[in-house]
Amino acid sequence: MSRVFYDTVIAGSVSRLAALLLSPVLVLHTATDVAAAAAVVPDLPAVAADPDDGPELWQLKPSEVTLEVASSGQSCEVWVGGRLLLHRLGPPLGLHALSVNPRTGRATGHVTAPGGVPAGAFVEMAAFIADLQPGSVIVLCQHSDAEMVLDDTSDEVFRSLNASFGSDLQVRSALALVVIKDGPVLAEGYRPHLAALELNSPAPSVRLAVSVPVEAPCQPPISTSTSYRLRLEFCERYDGYGSLCDCHSPLPLPPVPRPFADGGLFPFPVVVVSAGRPRNLHRCLASLLANPGLDPARLIVITASESVNEYTTDDSGNGEELRRLLQLYGVRWHPVNASPGSGGFSGGLLQRAALQAALSLFPTAEKLVLLEDNVVVSPDVLSFFQQTHHLLDVDISLYGVSAGNELGYRHAVSDRTAVYRVDSAPGGAWLLTRRLITDDILPVWGRSEGPEPELSELFRRADLRLGRECIIPEVPRFYRFVFNQSDNGTDYLYHWDRAVSEGPPVALRGLEDLPLPRYRRHLQALISSATKLDGTQSRLDCSEIVPRNATAEPLLLSVLMMSGSDGVSWQRAAACLGLWDRDARGHHAGVWRLRHAGGGPLLVLAVPFSPLAGYATLHGRGTMLLVSAVRSREQRRRGRWPPTPPRPGPDRVLERYRWAAAAAGLNRTLLGEELVRRGVLDHHDLTEDEDDGDLRMQEMS
Repeated sequence: MSRVFYDTVIAGSVSRLAALLLSPVLVLHTATDVAAAAAVVPDLPAVAADPDDGPELWQLKPSEVTLEVASSGQSCEVWVGGRLLLHRLGPPLGLHALSVNPRTGRATGHVTAPGGVPAGAFVEMAAFIADLQPGSVIVLCQHSDAEMVLDDTSDEVFRSLNASFGSDLQVRSALALVVIKDGPVLAEGYRPHLAALELNSPAPSVRLAVSVPVEAPCQPPISTSTSYRLRLEFCERYDGYGSLCDCHSPLPLPPVPRPFADGGLFPFPVVVVSAGRPRNLHRCLASLLANPGLDPARLIVITASESVNEYTTDDSGNGEELRRLLQLYGVRWHPVNASPGSGGFSGGLLQRAALQAALSLFPTAEKLVLLEDNVVVSPDVLSFFQQTHHLLDVDISLYGVSAGNELGYRHAVSDRTAVYRVDSAPGGAWLLTRRLITDDILPVWGRSEGPEPELSELFRRADLRLGRECIIPEVPRFYRFVFNQSDNGTDYLYHWDRAVSEGPPVALRGLEDLPLPRYRRHLQALISSATKLDGTQSRLDCSEIVPRNATAEPLLLSVLMMSGSDGVSWQRAAACLGLWDRDARGHHAGVWRLRHAGGGPLLVLAVPFSPLAGYATLHGRGTMLLVSAVRSREQRRRGRWPPTPPRPGPDRVLERYRWAAAAAGLNRTLLGEELVRRGVLDHHDLTEDEDDGDLRMQEMS
């Protein structure tokens, strides 16, 4: 296919490109060299008939239907056979992906890569497209701002769709694409904005039309069973469900109990709290069904009632997709009233209602597992809970068991059999006792004036923990695949590279050492055998904190920490180690546990806050040299530095203005200065930033 825009700019002929853009003819690519029905179409009407009105396309028996796309900085519209499927004016801005069933001519799924999120904007879109069925029609329509959040994930998305211009989108440009999943590109239109540096200049638009064959995406084996009919009806209406709608190897449903190796099933209820996101719930349930020991009779999905459509149902607002999905899975579904009060809707509000309902639905259960619907659990999460739930009966210093780990990054954990105890853990999968829920959790909820806090936030409060801790695995047993897109990308940057356990259930070791005070003695023995590291290396080079030639022996790194709230030096060490560096969490009595590159234990000790600090001073090998410097300005600005960060650098931002800068006669330096002036870039992006940390290094013998 032609690459006329790209080749024109590379040749330096900006004037030629400008003349081309001023013409009324757009460059459109089709599978038959524009001989198909790709063309500029007239302005689309503002309103259309209800998408659910009228017969299906296959009932009319046409051989093909016209699909129209209009993309601009102000709106994004998609029409099929005269039926309006997508109409977006205003937020959320970004790149829209719409899946269309070519047999019915109806939309089967829709996701947006928001333009205001600098990291992880395309994660959901990549997963959605990967889970679409072969033969589905995919429509991309840019609605401004998507070009500023392009990253490696977006490159993979465009590459998988054979898009010519996607990875090189320029600022305020217009893009439209129609493609068959695992098939040809039917039409593609792209129009850059050479006057993008002029703030008041109108953005360009792209309008195209293409003929799409009316045929089913795939032909599954014929069956007369009721489950087959329900699945066929569901998959014809909705897409993006991967193996659930796979024509050749569909996910087996309904679930059949598979006992543990000892022949038993998990004895406690498993409660999935759903915020009404059907595709998220599918991923969660599909991963949960892979667990041996699951008892379908003790599995229930609790979601908000239909009275809160904005938060609990699909785009149509009627929850039909969610109900059909749960019917396919054969899972009990219980709606609860989680109407938002003056503080607004929150995940904590739904969690509170779900826990109250679960206690009533399972009146004899002394413990229960609470899962959020935006996590994928490991194949051994129930085995992990099965082996650890007894600890809550023998140790009153524990408040629960979590399947997550605050430090559970891929480069920092490796032993699936290791289990620790810490003060707090990330939400997602909890094992809690009835007594804790009724006596400690439920009474606290409802007291705050703002949105109700979620469980993970509650357990970070010292007045609720009362000195108690929770059990966690070294390698997390779940992965949160949905990231908060309203926090400027921070959620993605801190969680994208979390580890998750893979493989069949394993026997956990050291369970007898977890109750207090045995756990404290276990840490003392580990510290006695550890080699003390030179914390002053954090001032010179983060990569030199842990020796490159480290073996499997235990290592001890000490940080200056005067109290539990004094996390300044910990943040410095955590940033260098590629860990959570926003505050001090996930430790036991001021001791963090992870793995170093050599595979052995790495202990980070808070001195003098930890009660083990004095013990560590007298024992272990070497001299204790503390990390006592604060994070540099660059570390504070950019957050943690994982080994392979996905964050786009300033070069990528400058690339998005390349054509507009050429048209305005600006070189790279002048363009950078202009973008700094406008607040698009920070001046630190264009200069080498020196460490301005506090260099109060202290030596203790």
